[in-house]
Amino acid sequence: MEIVEQKTDGILVIELVGRLDTASYQTVEPRFMEILEKEKNILIDCARLDYICSFGLRLVLKMSKAIRVKEGLLVICSPREFVKEVFEVSGYNRIMPILPTREEGTKLFESHLKSAAT
Repeated sequence: MEIVEQKTDGILVIELVGRLDTASYQTVEPRFMEILEKEKNILIDCARLDYICSFGLRLVLKMSKAIRVKEGLLVICSPREFVKEVFEVSGYNRIMPILPTREEGTKLFESHLKSAAT
């Protein structure tokens, strides 16, 4: 599992590459916790995420709850079909935005940041 990070306009984009499974969870979880200490607006790009297991789902939920407390926003974008189905079956699409493209995720953040500034 590879994590590619890029900060743009107050939004941290995290691109997940590979498999978020029990083997990679041990290295991904500590990095995500470090990110949560500093960031409150996170876009997780799943375009190159091949697989996510229950450990990965719990991690995303944990991040979502922590960000909500900070009055930030967590958005999932560009999930492949299998990953999208996992999010839908688990009900995550009802508790956080899961958008088909990074562009749509960025637009949602623009509107969120604009409303937070007023």
